[in-house]
Amino acid sequence: MFYGTPRGDVPLEWLSAIRSYWPKHIPAIVLINTLIPVGERWSREVDFALITPYGLHVVEFKNHKGLFWAPPNGPWTIKPPDGEPQEIYNQVGTRRESPVEQASKGRDALKRFLADEFQVGRHFPARAYVVLPHAQPVKTPRTAYRVDIIYGPTWLQDLWASICRYQAGFSSQPLLSPEALNQIVKILNVEPARLPSLPPVKLPPFEQAARSAVLKAPRPQSRKPRVVPSRPHPWRSATRKKVWAQIIAGVLFIFWVILLGSATGVMDVRQVRQRFQNLVLGNLSSTVPAVTVPHSKPTSTLTPRFRVPPSMLLNISPTPIPKMETQDTLLVFEKRGFRLVVTRLEIGPSYIRLYLKAENNTPDTIGLPVFKNAYLVDDLGNQYEANPFLSNWPFEIVPGAKVEGTLYFPRRLHSDAHKITLHFSTVYGTFRLRTIRLDIPLQERR
Repeated sequence: MFYGTPRGDVPLEWLSAIRSYWPKHIPAIVLINTLIPVGERWSREVDFALITPYGLHVVEFKNHKGLFWAPPNGPWTIKPPDGEPQEIYNQVGTRRESPVEQASKGRDALKRFLADEFQVGRHFPARAYVVLPHAQPVKTPRTAYRVDIIYGPTWLQDLWASICRYQAGFSSQPLLSPEALNQIVKILNVEPARLPSLPPVKLPPFEQAARSAVLKAPRPQSRKPRVVPSRPHPWRSATRKKVWAQIIAGVLFIFWVILLGSATGVMDVRQVRQRFQNLVLGNLSSTVPAVTVPHSKPTSTLTPRFRVPPSMLLNISPTPIPKMETQDTLLVFEKRGFRLVVTRLEIGPSYIRLYLKAENNTPDTIGLPVFKNAYLVDDLGNQYEANPFLSNWPFEIVPGAKVEGTLYFPRRLHSDAHKITLHFSTVYGTFRLRTIRLDIPLQERR
């Protein structure tokens, strides 16, 4: 059952406990100070490994004395009773492994060995332990990498209870045969261990220890909810009133925009702002008669700051607002089977809109994107860029298709312009056309 070379790393009490209390109905082999191959050129030594058909246990013993600090990552530090603090680590190349990493990598190396030799799979149950029989922690260490940290005078009872508990929780179906355990010994080329006289130990039986096992390092208890001092709610009554006032003002402004736009036929924001100033601010200097408040003394009167007559809401603003001009035209661009027709030109106070029709009689799918590709240039040199979000023009025109749409240029046309030119800077999808240019003469405007 025991194979390898016993040295001072593994306490004899632990070997005596395994030999005396391990149940006979669970076949197992024990590897002591054995090298586990890792690849073709490397190997890793494990202090103690207990392999059963249901799972395996790897134990790393550290015989240091004193108080130790065990961070989750990095080397540990121990302070002997009569010495300076020193680090506990295993040097592997240029990297220093903590005892927890050393135990977990020994467990993983043994699992990988079993998976390669016996195809037991990566999910073979395994557990690792770090045992410090003669040391005490400064602070309860945190477990990581599925490694239990056991320490103190009761290490023997705690380690036995942990192994019994995990072994009872392993799968009830064997993943290795008893013959495979013998083959492990042959592959690793280890000889039966020559054990010295082992001291007697007293431990509970396997079944009793599995039922009453408690880990040395308990799980951290859930923290109590943090008590936050009561603070005034940010959504105060004054804030609510201010927000509602802003919402009502926004709704009234939108209603005013709609009202003025429907009355004058102009829905541009700049024109509405100008009209609002002319209607309201222009009447501040007007004389308003005093209004007597009913059910009050005859001498108490209120004089409002200004008053807007209702009849002025539908009147024309003193500032002339340019109206929309339309020009029905029929200009055709036709080249190598592709035809583009401008059917209508619409000039507004702050925009230009073109109505287009296109016919693709070529075998290619022609792309005429609007973004950074469709422009207008007047005879004065001013450039107008089309807005792709307000335009309604297809991105591609397949062979044999007839499409129509609009191009929207959000800029006012210069009053002295007499001609504009439509440009599609690049035509995509075909070598028949490189660019499209179409001159549009303007009628005399008012």
